[in-house]
Amino acid sequence: MTALSFASLVPNITPIAEAPKLTHQQDVWIAALEWCESRGIPDAINPEDLDGTLSYGAFQFKPSTLDMFAKKYGVATTTLMDYETQRKVVEQMVLH
Repeated sequence: MTALSFASLVPNITPIAEAPKLTHQQDVWIAALEWCESRGIPDAINPEDLDGTLSYGAFQFKPSTLDMFAKKYGVATTTLMDYETQRKVVEQMVLH
């Protein structure tokens, strides 16, 4: 009778890759961006951005820009002014 090693009993399992996470520096940068864009006001509206159109929310998105990046990164959108939606899109933009 031969002795079995533990390694021979464990199947080859590929570990699941963890989703990328923001570093502390990236998180601080996002907070600074939010402050710069809206002073932290989630329902801020800029009536005339540099291009003469409106920008919305904590991160001052244009509707088409938020929609494009939400689709690109698979972020479910509720409304243009939803803080969580804007924050998730910005996080994905920073990570990728």
